[in-house]
Amino acid sequence: MAQGRPAEALALLRPVVRESEEQYSATDRRTAEAQLALGMALRGLRRFEETEPLLLRGHATLQAARVAQPWREAQARAAVEGRYVAWGKPERARSFASTVGASP
Repeated sequence: MAQGRPAEALALLRPVVRESEEQYSATDRRTAEAQLALGMALRGLRRFEETEPLLLRGHATLQAARVAQPWREAQARAAVEGRYVAWGKPERARSFASTVGASP
C-alpha cells in the first residue's frame, strides 16, 4: 500500500488474512494487522462498505492489546477514522472517535 498500488495489495492480502485467521485466530494481533492492511487496500480502491468491518475488527483487537503496544491501536484508530472521512462521512468519524476515547 505504501507504493500506492491497492489492487496489487488486495490480491496479496486476502489470502494472508484467511491464513492468519486459520493459523492464529480471528482475534489475534497478527490477524488484526493483516485485516487493517487489507482494509487500507480496500479503502485505496474506495470500496468503503468492505473496508468498515475489517478496520473495526482490527481496531477492536488492537485496542484490547493497547497496553502492550499503544501505537498499533492508535494507528488502527486513525485508519478507521480516515476511512470515514474518505467516504465522506466525517460525522461517523467523530462518533467513532468519541466511542473509543481521545487519541493518545
